[in-house]
Amino acid sequence: MYRIPSYTMKFWLTIFVFLYSILWSQAIEEGTPPIRVFNSEDYGAGPQNWSATQDDDGLIYFANNDGVLAYDGERWKLMKAGESGLIRDVMSTDDGRIWVAGSHDFGWFEQDGEEAVFHSLKDQLSTDNQTIGEAWNIVNHEQEVIIATVKRLIKSSNDEATVEFLENNARLLPLLFDGELYVHQ
Repeated sequence: MYRIPSYTMKFWLTIFVFLYSILWSQAIEEGTPPIRVFNSEDYGAGPQNWSATQDDDGLIYFANNDGVLAYDGERWKLMKAGESGLIRDVMSTDDGRIWVAGSHDFGWFEQDGEEAVFHSLKDQLSTDNQTIGEAWNIVNHEQEVIIATVKRLIKSSNDEATVEFLENNARLLPLLFDGELYVHQ
């Protein structure tokens, strides 16, 4: 009877265990979502993203230092809003609009064929109120979109904008909880 030398058996056993562990280490656990990391070179805009939202069609939008980034799962598109381009918050609403708030401007994007058109609402404010500074947050509450700046809440309904001043020295933070709107000063 022929005996296999022990060093040969050890060699093949080591190869088998090594290959088996490589194959099983590549398996993704069920329920674990794949994670993909993008850098600013991938999407062609500034490195800082402030917030994100997803519309009913599955597109994901990011508020970025250079504008609004739209991602469809394969391609990135940079959409400019206003003069400065710096967007702090982005929100999708049921009517298909993508609302944005940023540096010295606010409004919404609407799809016009392949292009997204920005509709600024800043010009609807009185001349005294058009210097809004930084707009930080957007909340959708009872058919109104509310944009918070440092000292103002700007309300928009039916494509018209109005301003409410609050005595405040810090950034306003609107919160929506259980259907009620709260503003932290």
